[in-house]
Parts: sequence; C-alpha cells; structure tokens
Amino acid sequence: MPTGAHGRHKPQRGKMRSSLPLPKLLGIISRIVNDSGCTARIVDEIPEQDKEIRELCLQIYELRRAAQSIAHGGLDVHFKNCGCMAMYLKDIMDRLKAVELGIKELAEGDTPELPRLGAIGTYFELIGNTLQENRRLIDKYRSLSLTDMLTGLPNRRGFWVLAEKGFARASLRRQSVSFIMADIDHFKKVNDLHGHEAGDEVLRAVARRFLGCLRGEDICCRYGGDEFLVMLHDTDVIRAVLVAERLRKSIAGKPILAGGEEIRVTISLGVTGTVAADCAGTRKCRAEIRRAVQVSDAFLYNAKETGRNRVAADLPKADGRVAQ
Repeated sequence: MPTGAHGRHKPQRGKMRSSLPLPKLLGIISRIVNDSGCTARIVDEIPEQDKEIRELCLQIYELRRAAQSIAHGGLDVHFKNCGCMAMYLKDIMDRLKAVELGIKELAEGDTPELPRLGAIGTYFELIGNTLQENRRLIDKYRSLSLTDMLTGLPNRRGFWVLAEKGFARASLRRQSVSFIMADIDHFKKVNDLHGHEAGDEVLRAVARRFLGCLRGEDICCRYGGDEFLVMLHDTDVIRAVLVAERLRKSIAGKPILAGGEEIRVTISLGVTGTVAADCAGTRKCRAEIRRAVQVSDAFLYNAKETGRNRVAADLPKADGRVAQ
C-alpha cells in the first residue's frame, strides 16, 4: 500500500462511491438510458447519502430527455443540471433552431441568413437562391403556358384563368358581361395564296387591331387557329354588338401588309351577353362562361352562314337576332 511522506496512506480523490450494490446501480442507469417511460423519480431508489451518484443519474436523465426531444423535433428543452454536456447540447439546439427558422423562411419564399451555421448556412443560402431561381422559372413558364407565342395574347388556357377571376368579380356586383367570338373569313386561302408566314402576320395584325379597339380591363385571347374570343366587362349585349362592329370595321377597313403584299381580310363575329350573378363558386363561374362561349360560337356560325364579314348577336328581340 503506497504511503505519503510521513508514512500515512495517500488519499484517493475523484472517485464516487455508492452504498448500492454495483449490479443494482447499473440496472438503475440502464433504465434511465433505455426506458422512455422512466421519470426523474427513479433517483429516489438511490440512498440520499450517495449525493454524487444521484447527481450523476439526474444528469444522465436530463441528457436522455434532451436527446429524445431533439429526436422528435422538439427544441425547447430546459436543462436543470447537466454540467458541460448541457452547454454542448444547448449549442446544438440553438443551431437546430436556426435551421428550423431557416426552413420556415425558405417555405415563405425568403432566403435565410444563418451566419452561425458555417457550412450549413452556405448550403441554405445556395438552396434559397436555387429556390428563388426555380420560382422565377416556374412563373416564367407558367406565364408562357398561358400565352399564345405568335400574337402575345392569352391562349385558351390563359383566357379561362382570367375569365373565371373576372366573372367572379362581376358576379359580386351583378354586372353584365358579354362575349364576342370572332373568326377570320377564308383564312385557309390566305395561307394557301400567300404562305404561312404571311398568315402568321395576319394573325398578329388582327390581334393588334383588336387590342386597339378594347379597354384594358377587357380580355382578348387567341382561342385557337384563327379564332379570337373577347370578354367585355360591365357590358350588356347591345353595347357588345357595337364593340363587335368596331372590331369588324377595324379589320375590313384597311388591308394588312404581310410579306410585301397588301392582304384584305374580313372577320365574322358572334355575340352574347349575360348578367354575372350567383356565381361565387369557381365551378358555377366556369359553367356560365362555358355556356356563354358556346352561344357566341353558335352566333358566329350564324354570321358565317349568312354571308360572313358581319356580326350575329343574341339580342333580346326575336326579330333582331342577327345584326349586320
């Protein structure tokens, strides 16, 4: 046995002793670590005189509880006494909270600033920039998917997006809404005689002249091929007929220059109107718009059948259904 300078036994420091048998003490520690239902009251099984052992077991319990909370996404753990381990865990949890905040900011469309996270912060910045670029591209391609690339007008899909919103607004005010379906007369002959490039220029010119006759709140789209569809806000069918006649004259009144040639073009138009009311739901709005579009298309067919270069309208009086 080693002795000190005066022959006395050298004291042994830094060792914790327990009055419990070692197997029982190990069993308590094992339950603290592995039993998720274990509570802090387990230390009551350790004699009060074993203060250091009780303190150690409480620290192990606190660490296990913190680890479980983090594993389940909880970041609001409060430590009573975990020594230096509490500092490490607190730092980890602060970083995890910063990550959680960064994820929320990303979800809301912002680029998070995470200077304390080092490389992770850099990754988040890259992710944020990538998401912003993706959103920009999505918006760009969504806009392209709703636009006719030849004329720059909304295409059929774009028309329905705009028309449903506009019709719903008009429904709240019980406003009249009118629709004009227009078609270029004998457009196939234009392509056959002058070529498809000239035909494309005719479509672009028709689109420009239509826009020149309409208000900013009106919707004008290329509905397909050589068909154009117009939705007039706060306009009854009688006034819509006047607008349709103005569109007809704007096309027929002046030839279109395409490929160095002057091409004379006329259009036929069908008009109908409705009062937007009781259409709060998207489905109701869509059904009413679809009905009105079908009616205007039927009157367009009427205009074609009765000589072209004219307006046929769903006027209130039976003897005035066709306007020229």
